Amino acid sequence: MIPTITSTTHWWKTQRNYTIRGLIFVLVPFLLACENDDFLSLPTTPGQPNLEILFTRIPVPFTLVQLDSVNTTNRSQTDSKRLLAGSETSEVGTIMATSFMDFTVGPRVAVGDTADYESLELELLYERSYGTVQSVSQILDVRPLAQPFDDSTVDYFASSTLDLKSNSLGTVTVTTKLTGATDTLRFRLDDALGQQIFDLAKANDSTVLSGPQFREFFPGIALVPVGSGDFVGSFSPESARIIMNFTDADNERQEHTFTLRRYFSGITEDFSGTALAEFATTDGAIVPTDGNFYLQSGSG
Repeated sequence: MIPTITSTTHWWKTQRNYTIRGLIFVLVPFLLACENDDFLSLPTTPGQPNLEILFTRIPVPFTLVQLDSVNTTNRSQTDSKRLLAGSETSEVGTIMATSFMDFTVGPRVAVGDTADYESLELELLYERSYGTVQSVSQILDVRPLAQPFDDSTVDYFASSTLDLKSNSLGTVTVTTKLTGATDTLRFRLDDALGQQIFDLAKANDSTVLSGPQFREFFPGIALVPVGSGDFVGSFSPESARIIMNFTDADNERQEHTFTLRRYFSGITEDFSGTALAEFATTDGAIVPTDGNFYLQSGSG
């Protein structure tokens, strides 16, 4: 397919160059004729040789391809990759991004017998947004995973997904952000889960002291866009963590943290009601209903 397009385009450019050169030689006398009407003019008398201008149409074959193999996972926290979450609606449909992540036990302070539970929070480093230039906000639902990451699966892709539980642990609200600056945001999560983690930590239970055991107890979360939106938010995975806050015997605030271990962004699309609606029913080439030609120049 690609060699055909390349060779056809090159042939067209070559022929176009010859055609332009030929037209220059043909048109020079007519341009000079403007100085003197008697010098040369276009033939108008029937029977005289006529100037013929020829053109041809060169078909360029193409096909529309859907991409589902974009690698959106990362096993290392040192590559500064991104978590994407949100939805954006345009004239060609709606794109929805969901961030999936799991955690391991991070820095912590021992929970003493006289400690008191305070809160459970999700901390995210918000980098920027992609989409509208207007100042709008968007809500993301924090949903618990119903299944853990499969560590035998090295990579997850844009088409990958994990099962979610139906209950919500809280919401994340972000506003359009077009600058390169980053903001550290904290969002309160379900206190029932927080109290459970606190009680286990207070009892010195290995469930919240061992990474693998913690993931059996709590497989992870997903940031799911709620309703339609105007942008997709980008978060840095390096600083994402869950924090169980408590106060010690001196009433000072302490933290028991769980840091991000694995993550990926699942991407889905909805073309219904648009010129590309046939994407939902076929894996091959389609003819957009509006007669336009669509080209995807990149994906990331």
